[in-house]
Amino acid sequence: MVIFLYFGIISGILLILFMYFLDNIKMRLKRVAPKDKAKYLKHKLPIRIFIACLMVIFIANIVPEIIWLVGEKEKTIGNKVIDSATLDLLPDVSGDYYLGKEIADNENIYVFKLLGTQYSAMEKRLVVDTDTVILGYGEQPKYENIQVYNRVRLKINKTSLKGLGSKISSFLLSQVNDIFVDNSGWKEYSNNKKTKLFIPKDSIMENYGGQTK
Repeated sequence: MVIFLYFGIISGILLILFMYFLDNIKMRLKRVAPKDKAKYLKHKLPIRIFIACLMVIFIANIVPEIIWLVGEKEKTIGNKVIDSATLDLLPDVSGDYYLGKEIADNENIYVFKLLGTQYSAMEKRLVVDTDTVILGYGEQPKYENIQVYNRVRLKINKTSLKGLGSKISSFLLSQVNDIFVDNSGWKEYSNNKKTKLFIPKDSIMENYGGQTK
């Protein structure tokens, strides 16, 4: 939206200058006296400023709405983090382990603890499933609860235009997506949720016995 606001302000200023230039030409042709000329321009200035403000509002607010409404859209799957916390080391375990892996009822299960909580109250047990649990490596151990959404956004067809026109079109469409996708562009997708775990390498304890307190 900032880009459209800047463009609207620049357009408004140029409009004021253009109308001022036209007024000067008209008064030169009519041979208006300098005193009357200054009085006329002073009288017209508030009107010109009002028209320029309307142009700024139109470009900054209405134009993106029109582009979003009439533009071709596409659906993609997106993720939004709805909850996150820092992982703590597993208690009563020798070594720096953030994740314990155990087997129960023929299912692989991850066990971990959130930082600053009582282990018995905040123990997390997740069935290992690539569709619901995503494991990543990072220096900062972290837990994220992710909601899967069906994301609607404007389709950016980079092959329809070439050269500078394509770059400008893609840039404007991406700016409109930035405005609307975070608001009206996200639609909940079948309550599908995922859990993402970031842990340092070599911090998974195999055959964890589910030690709790």
